Amino acid sequence: MAAENASDEYKWTDVDTAALISWRSTNEGMFTGRRNAAQKGFEEFIKVQGLEGKMEATKIKRKWENLKQKYKELKAPRTGCTRVPQIWAKGRGSLNGRKY
Repeated sequence: MAAENASDEYKWTDVDTAALISWRSTNEGMFTGRRNAAQKGFEEFIKVQGLEGKMEATKIKRKWENLKQKYKELKAPRTGCTRVPQIWAKGRGSLNGRKY
């Protein structure tokens, strides 16, 4: 089965998301902004997590970009929006206070 077909079938979990956030912050030095640095960094994440053949680096990069965008939206809501994310209202950290 081709990797692109496999990545369409893989179901991304909350545990995967937590692992990505943790791994990405721990390995900040791999993401220098230089050409292909992020691609190589996300390929390394795939190896570390054992997702070879299940996920592509481009999809993980897109997931990371979406997570950053969502964070920015929640951190600075649009004018007139008074809703506070539930996990922040409870005084817990990100990811509902779960430890991974």
